[in-house]
Amino acid sequence: MPIVLSSFTLKAKNVDLVFEPHMIYEDDAHELWMIFINCTEGNRVGFMEKWLKN
Repeated sequence: MPIVLSSFTLKAKNVDLVFEPHMIYEDDAHELWMIFINCTEGNRVGFMEKWLKN
């Protein structure tokens, strides 16, 4: 869960988290997770991560 773990690091560095990590899609083989932050220039940035299920 690197995106979830990275959110703790971002919080510790006082990054402006807009949305906590959350699952946006799930099927039998995959999960898609997203997190959104505001950058120092005021832009909203989203990061997505795909997890393969075992």
